[in-house]
Amino acid sequence: MKKWMMALALCSMIGIPAMAQEKEPAKEEKKTEAKEGEVKEGDKKEEGRKATAEDLKSNYQKPYKTKGNTWTHKSIAKYGDTEMVTYMKYEITEVGEKSAKYKLTMMDAEKKETFSMADQEFEFYEETPEETPAEGAEPVEIDAWVVKIKVEAGEFETILWKYGEGKDVSKTYMHKELGLIVKSESSGEGYSNVMELIEMKVQ
Repeated sequence: MKKWMMALALCSMIGIPAMAQEKEPAKEEKKTEAKEGEVKEGDKKEEGRKATAEDLKSNYQKPYKTKGNTWTHKSIAKYGDTEMVTYMKYEITEVGEKSAKYKLTMMDAEKKETFSMADQEFEFYEETPEETPAEGAEPVEIDAWVVKIKVEAGEFETILWKYGEGKDVSKTYMHKELGLIVKSESSGEGYSNVMELIEMKVQ
């Protein structure tokens, strides 16, 4: 669980019934409550299932373990009538025993570099043994889902985390095996932002 808290912290650094009055007889509507194996998203449902502790055991450090690994995100931010498209590319430039260095390159809508930050550091950490639940203890419920989604970089099994409610909601889809952000969505009054993985080369 610790590694997923770290992953979500990294995400934040990079970067978020009414009653109907009807004049005609109403048609019977199907309930939209999420059942096990489904994720409710308004009128849209995504196939998936509730995540377990076993699902959260991703190899979060793997993308940083090999020099030359790269991945790129595309972000589309909308503020009122204004839309801004940016790209963020990560490239592992050096791998040591205790940490790795990477270069972050920011690009505009035409994929022209606007600025870059070299020698950013990612520190490796030791895996801690999972605590064994006490005998007879109820399993801890995890408020996350395993969902398969398709983005420009491909189709991946992800862990979906959701925050907020109503119009102010955000969702983050993390690569189930590697811990990278595959897609994130956030929205609020007058704005929205969608970021997704468009390219990934990880060994």
